Amino acid sequence: MMSSNSSNRPVWNQPESTYPQTGLKVFNSLTKSKVPFVPREGNNVSWYGCGPTVYDAAHMGHACSYVTFDIIRRIMEDYIGYDMSVVMNITDVDDKVILRARQKYLLKQYQDDASLSPEQVVGDVTAAFNEYVNKHFKDFVESRIGKKVATSEDWKEFVAAVDQGKDAAFVASDEKTPMHYNAASTAFWALSVARLHVSEGKARPDEMLTLTNSAEDVLSPWLDRQHGAEVTDQRIFRDLAAFWEKDFFEDMDALNVRRPHVLTRVSEFVDDIVRFVQRIIDNGYAYEVDGSVYFDVGAFDGKNDHFYAKLEPNSKGNSRLLADGEGSLTKEELNKRSLSDFALWKMSKPGEPRWPSPWGEGRPGWHIECSVMASEILGAQIDVHVGGIDLAFPHHDNELCQSEAHFENHQWVNYFMHAGHLNIEGLKMSKSLKNFITIKEALN
Repeated sequence: MMSSNSSNRPVWNQPESTYPQTGLKVFNSLTKSKVPFVPREGNNVSWYGCGPTVYDAAHMGHACSYVTFDIIRRIMEDYIGYDMSVVMNITDVDDKVILRARQKYLLKQYQDDASLSPEQVVGDVTAAFNEYVNKHFKDFVESRIGKKVATSEDWKEFVAAVDQGKDAAFVASDEKTPMHYNAASTAFWALSVARLHVSEGKARPDEMLTLTNSAEDVLSPWLDRQHGAEVTDQRIFRDLAAFWEKDFFEDMDALNVRRPHVLTRVSEFVDDIVRFVQRIIDNGYAYEVDGSVYFDVGAFDGKNDHFYAKLEPNSKGNSRLLADGEGSLTKEELNKRSLSDFALWKMSKPGEPRWPSPWGEGRPGWHIECSVMASEILGAQIDVHVGGIDLAFPHHDNELCQSEAHFENHQWVNYFMHAGHLNIEGLKMSKSLKNFITIKEALN
């Protein structure tokens, strides 16, 4: 047994077995050290891997992670000879999927609307552009030019004030600032051309399509804020997820990454999620507020020898990471008992998919999804859980605590293994930063 009496580190129990061991050691994120690998049941190894959130193309950062774990799996399965049970999930219910599906749908509806004149399209894109830059560059707009961007001249003045987007303080203000600046610049130049042609009476329908495609990152959020709540057809969300799931596995097959023995989708486990959440409530570790259910970190941490944030204890209370973990469609709930509490079940707002529950129509929180799918297939304790290091806190830490709260055990996962980031120009390659090279682009 390995343990620690430090208040900053949890106890980790070395699994024991009478079955002959191979001598394999693995770096366990739960101990931050190499430890002997001992399966719970003889030669059988249960393995759960975080799969993709299917709303866009997989990139080389994903390839790095999945190829890394495929190599480890092959060593364990083919060379050492473990009998592996490999489960991977598809996250097809998530804020990112919902938002992307709605925005793609609304943009297509807008582009197909034959009643829109070129003047109206230019006007709409202009309004979307101004809203976008004043939101994402708010502090710099106010401090550098002393007014909101409302005209082309205002934008040109702002561009000069931030040195064409190269100003050091501007670039360093947020990791997404360069992405937002590039989106705004692309939209502005397309808008400038369209305005000129409209003023000359030369605008063609295909030019309006070019404009709206070039300004997609600016126009889509604007359309969503106006009409997102009107999207009620749940097929819109399912179709987007199904398209990118198929695309993902095409990439994995091209990389010769072995498929999991069991593939799970969140949308197929909603009833199980509801039951899982109810057990956590019954055990005293969650509470309902206005149709949503939150995990009560304060009730869990330290009670019955439970420990919150086993993987990254120093990240407890990190407001930025906690907010990212809750999702872009989730507003901070004033009725939560603590900032650290997180959603197990979210009351669905207009324009979101929904399922029945004892707390009203809603949808699962992100973190609970993996806990339920892994546990339903592999049981109350898992040998190996793998995923990207960027998921360690809060996602994996929340998985651990809510699962241990459900089962009232202290070690839902015995070995946690993480793959590192693939960086590009000093930043993690990611969909949210739009700084990625897709797997198809790299292979072609």
